[in-house]
Amino acid sequence: MFHEFEAFSPAVLNDFIYILSLYREQINLVFVFGLSTSQESLHSSLSQTTVSLLRLERFKQESASKYLTDLLDKLVIEGVLTNFRIGPRSFQLLIDSFLQLNNSLLCFSRSFSYAIACHFFSEPLSFLCNQTLKEEFKKSDVGNDILHALKILPSVQRWLAADQNKKQLNKQMFMEKIKTWLHDIDEYHSRLPVGYRCFSKLMAHREKRQSTYYLAEMLKPRGEKRIASFVLKMKLTRPMLMSCLSEWRQFLSGHNSFFNEYTATTNLLQRLASEPLPSQPVDQKVDADSPFVLKNRRDIRQLAALHKNTPDVDPIIDICRDFILQFFRDHLRTHQSFPLHEIFYFDDVGAIKRAFNAEPRRILHQTLIQPSLFIKCRCCQDSETMNTMHYACIMYKILQESSRVLSLNGLYHAFHLVYENSQFSDPQIQAMFMEGLKEMQLIGVVKKGHANKDLITRNYCV
Repeated sequence: MFHEFEAFSPAVLNDFIYILSLYREQINLVFVFGLSTSQESLHSSLSQTTVSLLRLERFKQESASKYLTDLLDKLVIEGVLTNFRIGPRSFQLLIDSFLQLNNSLLCFSRSFSYAIACHFFSEPLSFLCNQTLKEEFKKSDVGNDILHALKILPSVQRWLAADQNKKQLNKQMFMEKIKTWLHDIDEYHSRLPVGYRCFSKLMAHREKRQSTYYLAEMLKPRGEKRIASFVLKMKLTRPMLMSCLSEWRQFLSGHNSFFNEYTATTNLLQRLASEPLPSQPVDQKVDADSPFVLKNRRDIRQLAALHKNTPDVDPIIDICRDFILQFFRDHLRTHQSFPLHEIFYFDDVGAIKRAFNAEPRRILHQTLIQPSLFIKCRCCQDSETMNTMHYACIMYKILQESSRVLSLNGLYHAFHLVYENSQFSDPQIQAMFMEGLKEMQLIGVVKKGHANKDLITRNYCV
């Protein structure tokens, strides 16, 4: 597989393909060329003889963003692994890293796997993400340590602070409340995929945006208000509502637990098809003395309330809009409105940043201080400065123990002292000293900040 065909030498490719073609009767060979320009670049790079040896077939691979959308649909919406979900801040960090930095599904999956490991390692109640363990938890007698861990959750603390009398609940009453909350979260997770699918179908009639944008908006703390704002800003028409609600009805017909929503959608479609259009359009001519200026739909309603004879906008559209808003309120509530949501949602952005975000200064310091961690050298495992280390590591350790402003003469004597009993001659030590000093200037550890050329300034040593 050649990921970047244009990066290979045409002469080498011609010889490589020709040599392998001599063994095509013994070996079945398939070449996959990744072209970032066009198919003409292949014909212009390879000779006619080489192209005649190939049976070319053109295919196009889906973009990584398309695969990411399908992956998020399984992990974030449906939760096929466990009841574990990613929080809004962590989700936004992973999406930003994918879209702006690497565009790699492998890096995204590793980051997501690390988030799962961090959640189950740091959260003592994360065992409730497992459905089997959750059922056993509901039936068994809960110990005081688990009961204390439940009470110190921020969402439970807010519920207890709402009424001082709730703090006097006994263990049995509190556990009944816990079971109710767990059932509510399970019900929310079962309704979330259906609500999100319907929301995606509605937004598909509005504008072509990536589904990850709406998913990120939905997971935010006031996600239900953001969704409501999307619906209120949409310009709904009868043809668009007929098409969208027909898709909803076809989708809801495959879910028996959403029979009431399916029936309501069917009734709305029948009303849209049967009710006639308003006889007169809305008159937007206003007298000069009128306090209203017709800028949006709300102003038209206010004007119609003052003038009863003025016909309002199409009433069936308002009915459909209210139905859509109520549908999303029931199925796309934010997870932060449920107590115990911390057990199922991981939102520790700092843990992911510390593990995957680049920290060149810290890594550079660790590399120069402990080179044995990277080169697996046994002679340099001690923390002492030894002449078997690289000259850049020796120079960095000397600078770390020195003052902020130091002379080149004193620095050279300290550097030469390390190689005092070594096999290197003075000219070799001087050459390594100059190379080490140049390395420190290159990475920004030292600089010439004084008029005296024999003095240097140390910028930092972590």
